[in-house]
Amino acid sequence: MNKITYKNLRQKLNFKFQRHFFWKQIAFDFTLLASMFGLFQTSYAIINVFLIPIFMFRQFSILHEAVHGLSHPSSKTNQVIGIISGAFCLTPYAVWKVAHLKHHYWTGNLEQDPTFSIIKSYEQSSSFKKRLIQSTWKSGVPLLAALQHLGFWIYCLKGKKSLENTLSLIVPLTTYIIAFSQLNLINVVICFVGVGLYFRIYEDMIVPQHFGMYSDDDASHHPAAWDQQDITRTWYLAPALEKHVVLNMNYHTEHHLFPDLPWHQLDRAHKLLLQEKENINLVTQNWMQSQRQRPFAEVIVPIPSRKKNAA
Repeated sequence: MNKITYKNLRQKLNFKFQRHFFWKQIAFDFTLLASMFGLFQTSYAIINVFLIPIFMFRQFSILHEAVHGLSHPSSKTNQVIGIISGAFCLTPYAVWKVAHLKHHYWTGNLEQDPTFSIIKSYEQSSSFKKRLIQSTWKSGVPLLAALQHLGFWIYCLKGKKSLENTLSLIVPLTTYIIAFSQLNLINVVICFVGVGLYFRIYEDMIVPQHFGMYSDDDASHHPAAWDQQDITRTWYLAPALEKHVVLNMNYHTEHHLFPDLPWHQLDRAHKLLLQEKENINLVTQNWMQSQRQRPFAEVIVPIPSRKKNAA
């Protein structure tokens, strides 16, 4: 896509913050959280195995919005939302924000993009670790997602002692202590199973975004937003999942083209791209299933994309 086409597309989109979406999210998540706590007091607590991952991924999606300053017009409110949402999805806000914004700046850069760090770490892994990753990858056990979350916490503990970093540690830990102090052993097991399902959803949503793709540009180049459609993927999900669970995160090419566009406008951006016959790396929701049949080492091998377009 060239810059002129990109600007024309931006003019057709609504980038304004819409408060009714914000309050609908708050109401939905509060109801979901209250329902889970209520179910833990009944013999139907097992239902939370399915509600927990839904709630957690919604919180991850809201964390993602906050990092881009899209959860609320106020930067301080965005920060508060990010820290709280991060607590609910096991992700320290301060560290994840730095990594994610760096990813957008260096998207597709094999040397600089944090997304590709797994390539280097995998190559340096022991044969035992490689076999373990391969077996869990093929079986669908979300070891990669668990290790990535663990890595974020390690970085948070080692990070700068800023107020934001400290709150990103204290708020989640306090939340976990209070929550688990109120649960019996069976309910704790239900929580762990629910978290495991969240990790599986997380892995199935994150891997398609960039795995196997990178830009041909040199290590010092960071592509402009309009230059990122060849190094990202979009895929379709059931409409209910798109709107109520992942908050349109599957429209990932659209997000990279318009990182300042609120989540509820990404499907609109997708339709515009199709109307303009712009090239999109579009795969089906069965893509991950087919990839898990391949060796993990082959899945992560970057495939060169086209050269960057002229401004």
